[in-house]
Amino acid sequence: MARITESFLQRTWHPAAAIMYLSICFLDFIAMPIYVQWHNANMNIQDMVLLAQNFKDAASQIQALNILHSQSEWSPLSLQAGGIVHIAFCGILGVGSWARSQQNIAAINSQSYLSTQSDSHNG
Repeated sequence: MARITESFLQRTWHPAAAIMYLSICFLDFIAMPIYVQWHNANMNIQDMVLLAQNFKDAASQIQALNILHSQSEWSPLSLQAGGIVHIAFCGILGVGSWARSQQNIAAINSQSYLSTQSDSHNG
């Protein structure tokens, strides 16, 4: 039974892409919303005023205070532009998995064909 050798990149690109996609989803939907909520809870009025004083004119300082005081929510970056990141990773990982399974099915079928051929010649 001959085993086809694959290069390191051929063996690991699919798991690496899956890990990358999972890390994007984890950061975008779990870690960053928790961090932003924690940051909003820990921001007090004195910190907001100190940050707003970095601007030169009064109008900019007032605008900065309004923005800081508005308690912003996290908006997932991967859902911007219609979620094209998720669609792209779905295509990459889905087609890659399908192609890999087709290769495995072909290898199994060829091995079973070879074993039936050798059995018919021996019997």
